[in-house]
Amino acid sequence: MDTQQNKAILKRWLESWNKNSAEELEALAEEIFTADFTVFDKGQPGEVVGAEGVKQFVREVHRNSADIHITVEDLIAEGEKVAGRYTVRGVNKATGKPEHTAVIENYRFVNGRVTEAWGIDIPVDPQPLVVVKAFDSAFNAGDIDRVMAFFADQAVLKSPHEPKIYIGGQQIREWLEPQLGHIRVVSKNHQVNGDSVTWQGTLNGDVVKQMGSSSIDEIAEAVVKDGKIVSFTLIISDRRP
Repeated sequence: MDTQQNKAILKRWLESWNKNSAEELEALAEEIFTADFTVFDKGQPGEVVGAEGVKQFVREVHRNSADIHITVEDLIAEGEKVAGRYTVRGVNKATGKPEHTAVIENYRFVNGRVTEAWGIDIPVDPQPLVVVKAFDSAFNAGDIDRVMAFFADQAVLKSPHEPKIYIGGQQIREWLEPQLGHIRVVSKNHQVNGDSVTWQGTLNGDVVKQMGSSSIDEIAEAVVKDGKIVSFTLIISDRRP
């Protein structure tokens, strides 16, 4: 099997994580990894884990993390090896905080299957844009605990349709919780300026229809510090009949 085919196999494996299906990844592991697949971690002696070990790793990651997304930055193939550089983003289920890791790995293939891997993981502090996108994902999933985990203890939320400011987790929770499962947001055009992120969003769902609109366009701004939202402002820009 040639180098381009090996690259395609590895790319398929990495991007399959973005479907957030442990079952699909476990089935794919049987196809992609050899029974004697060996992992070399940071220069330490290799540990044979096999395809079964990969499946156990998949289950562990999904137990601890949500909204997993891998962005492949580089794949370079030569001979029987493929070197990969990619970033992994997700949300820690225990803390609700976003996680961002840079990964560099080198894979060796035999007959179209991965038989060895050397790698290094570099944790990266979550950037404001990462936090905002993870917040949107949690909101659309309807998980109030995950949503609230993105807010600092004394965060401030400014409502778009009433002159009220909500301060602190309890007030913000009481305002947001009734909306979960009834509103879905699609965000675009994110702009980052230091700790501040501004973006445009389109709101759809039952609550929007009850307001007499098919969808609502909004402008939002969040200020993020130390991985937590400290200020969140929403402005209604247009209602579509």
